[in-house]
Amino acid sequence: MTWMGRYWILCPSGKKPGKRFLYNMGIEGEPGLSKTMYCMSIAKGAEFLNDRYRLDMDMNAIIAGINHTIADFYYYQVQLKEGVEPFLKGMQQAGIKMVAVTSCDRQVFEKALARLQVMNYFDRIYTCTEIGASKEKPDIYSYCS
Repeated sequence: MTWMGRYWILCPSGKKPGKRFLYNMGIEGEPGLSKTMYCMSIAKGAEFLNDRYRLDMDMNAIIAGINHTIADFYYYQVQLKEGVEPFLKGMQQAGIKMVAVTSCDRQVFEKALARLQVMNYFDRIYTCTEIGASKEKPDIYSYCS
């Protein structure tokens, strides 16, 4: 049996990485940008921003800029939503194996889970970049199940 939960962490609306990356470059992101980019991998998001905003930047520089924006938030600010830790603990005590899927960089995500003291609940972590699929389609979830 596979159960898929989403939104384990609390991300305040002012901390959207694509929009924040553009803001740091003096560019105002369009309304709905964060929703558009939500399920994209970092690489796909960088490509999207480069094409949409004609950034004329090296893709690696865009990816590094987005990762820096995400890292700062995940390293120091992101919080679990209310009730997540007891839920994870209950699932683990029931013997239910859990994996996490993220569209951000593995190192960034793992550091956040470690800081929040929930890393031990997950048997494995998958990243969109490593799998080669985004969270926009069910492929990555099928791969992880």
